[in-house]
Amino acid sequence: MKVANKSPKNLRRTLTLNEASTQLIDKLRGDKPKSVFIGELLDAEARKRERAKFYAAAVAAYTPEVARETLALNAQFPISEA
Repeated sequence: MKVANKSPKNLRRTLTLNEASTQLIDKLRGDKPKSVFIGELLDAEARKRERAKFYAAAVAAYTPEVARETLALNAQFPISEA
């Protein structure tokens, strides 16, 4: 992958990929520039990892004691189906 000449010199970076990865990027990116496509992939992966981290913390916080308290409150204050 080449660095575009239009990129500001202080923002230019290079990335070395094997041929299979380069071909896959070209196949998946459609009309998007490679840099935009890869940036979007990285953003999506970062969001995915943040969600996974959030859900892992939520699951860890839902202890058996919290589950019992929730069930007790639900029994105490039933929700009408009407």
